[in-house]
Amino acid sequence: MGEGKWKNTGKLSIISRVEMNQKRIIAQVIAAILLYTVISLILEKEYTQSIILKELGEGLIFGIIYGLFIWIREKWKNKKE
Repeated sequence: MGEGKWKNTGKLSIISRVEMNQKRIIAQVIAAILLYTVISLILEKEYTQSIILKELGEGLIFGIIYGLFIWIREKWKNKKE
């Protein structure tokens, strides 16, 4: 029972919580990129390859900035605790 990521107490170890936080942040960043790109394409009403690549690039930049914001917010929250 105490092997792997689980301790005998049944709680996740610190390493597992860090991995879960990273996975959660990555999932949120990917969702933000996809949502930004899809909404931008719908609003643009033009679906040429150049427009799609431009909107995808902007979505990627937005996702990176959003990911940094989430990461900084998590670090700030953890410092207070």
